[in-house]
Amino acid sequence: RSYIDCTGLRAELIGGALGVPFHSVGDRLLTDRALACKLPYHDAHAPLATTTIAAAHAAGWTWDIGLANARGLGTVYSSDHMDDAAALDVLAGYAGCDVGALDVRTLSFEAGYRRQQWMHNCVAVGLAGGFLEPLESTGLVLIEAAIAMVAELFPHHGPIDAPAARFNTLMTARYDAIADFLKLHYCLSRREEPFWRDNAEPGSISDRLGGLLDQWRHRPPNRFDFTLDVESFAYFNYQYILYGMDFGGSVARSEGSGASIERVFQRIHGFSERAAAELPDHRELITRINTIA
Repeated sequence: RSYIDCTGLRAELIGGALGVPFHSVGDRLLTDRALACKLPYHDAHAPLATTTIAAAHAAGWTWDIGLANARGLGTVYSSDHMDDAAALDVLAGYAGCDVGALDVRTLSFEAGYRRQQWMHNCVAVGLAGGFLEPLESTGLVLIEAAIAMVAELFPHHGPIDAPAARFNTLMTARYDAIADFLKLHYCLSRREEPFWRDNAEPGSISDRLGGLLDQWRHRPPNRFDFTLDVESFAYFNYQYILYGMDFGGSVARSEGSGASIERVFQRIHGFSERAAAELPDHRELITRINTIA
């Protein structure tokens, strides 16, 4: 028999029964706590946000997600740089309400993963395999990647050691790549609070990411910087962050003249205007989807 460990952070099979150790990347990703809540809409028919807002604070960041019946709010932070009470004040201040008005869940976590997620006849998928930050998108893509690889690599006949080793190599590389992508959001900040200064310390940046940053000071990221089979984000996702953080003044200029870049932005703006005119608004679309479901 073979087993999929989907017991979440408890990792009852891969960690409990098989004793596979957890590899921490807390030296790179410093956040280890989160507070989460939902804030009901005053008007049930209020416009539904189409984007998630992530806003930095002194020791981490907040999320603001437009759900069908409420806003999903949360704050992620480092317990070495902010205590729970201060984090709750940050969340309440962002929500624009008193602390007592929030029904908050407290989450503790350690960023990291298991280097052996396939051990003998057990494969850990999802949180049992690892957890980096409260980001649903990365969690989902890691689940999809693991399931796809198990389907392709699973030996219906023959030994299991070689496919298990290949799976573990690929998943380890994918977790490390995501950790570097997340770190990029922190280590380029010019904020002066201790949390952000600690994130900018060279010792908290992996050798791989540090080497790429040295190159990206002089050229933009490109597809040759990455091994596609272990990447969850494309080279242009890295470009978005570097440009937004104004990293390396020569990078943007190397992409073309200011006039040519402006023409590209105008064309994209035109596409978005046409789409907005032709498509339903977000709440209407979500209502339709829920009706069908």
